[in-house]
Amino acid sequence: MPSVIANLKVKEDKVEEARLALKQLAEETLSSEEGTLAYTVHQRQDDLRRHRGLLAQSYRAGSSGSVRRPPTGRGRHLLIGRGV
Repeated sequence: MPSVIANLKVKEDKVEEARLALKQLAEETLSSEEGTLAYTVHQRQDDLRRHRGLLAQSYRAGSSGSVRRPPTGRGRHLLIGRGV
């Protein structure tokens, strides 16, 4: 099963906004991209690193699904560093 894993580093004052944007992106991806089996965002829960996390997306082998990247257009202001 093909998978994509991305490290996310969100601006500390944008954690809640990013969480909501990624939740919406996951819902859109799962409902619209054929072959997507999972689209999961994991957020660190320790006090010092709540602004870091992982995004994981898995596809059915041989599917025509495309890789959805972390927010770069409308959500670009939420991330630290350059987009993917």
